[in-house]
Amino acid sequence: MKVYDTYIFDLYGTLIDIHTDESIDELWEELAAEYGKKGVVYTPAAIHEKYLEMVGQEEQDLAKATGFKYPEIRLDKVFTRLYNEGKKDDPVVTQTEISMDDPWIQQVALQFRETSRTRLDVYENTVSTLKKLKELGKKVYLLSNAQRCFTEPEMRQVGIWNLFDDIFISSDHEKKKPQPEFMEELLKKHHIDRDRAVMVGNDFTSDIRIALECDMESIFLNTDRHSEVEMKSLIAKQKAQKPSEKEVYIISSGDIKEIL
Repeated sequence: MKVYDTYIFDLYGTLIDIHTDESIDELWEELAAEYGKKGVVYTPAAIHEKYLEMVGQEEQDLAKATGFKYPEIRLDKVFTRLYNEGKKDDPVVTQTEISMDDPWIQQVALQFRETSRTRLDVYENTVSTLKKLKELGKKVYLLSNAQRCFTEPEMRQVGIWNLFDDIFISSDHEKKKPQPEFMEELLKKHHIDRDRAVMVGNDFTSDIRIALECDMESIFLNTDRHSEVEMKSLIAKQKAQKPSEKEVYIISSGDIKEIL
């Protein structure tokens, strides 16, 4: 495997093994109950429907405002709207709006995530590999499609928050992979030589694609156990959409330590 000066990692499915399920009834029952404690009345079905409606609205509005094909909203804004607009819909309740940074909103967001989450752990060799890269004098960055209100607590919980030179979470930047501006912002901020940097991830349509978009090499970690034929076909598909001479390396085992 080629040696680089800079390693830019995806998070979920690459460093962290996670599974969430937002379809479970318990999630929406708990969310409705939390808002009910604040005097904002929703049924579980109603809050589920309103949540999805607001997510769609926010994504459309952000895409229109930014011109990005791949915008990334802040879900804590949606949780805030559920409260503020729910207050307005109830003539009996005194209107007192709250902001996204309100501790209660952050608590609701975290509870939402924890209820939907069924698995959270780092992959074997994640921590040791990140530490080894730092020992070798490499720069290590995170470029993740994620929500800060979910992701920062999870990274702290599994012990990897402090292992990066910088952390780019898409909800902070209004765009997500494979929007090339997301990567370009990181490269520009830290004066990274793209010819001496590599993107490491487990997703062809986001991680590998953004590397191709930005004329960078990439490493595909096969944590989802694709077949060799399937991986080569998916790489060819991405290169057909964005022709590039840059290499896409494959770690078939999915073991991150093989990048060393």
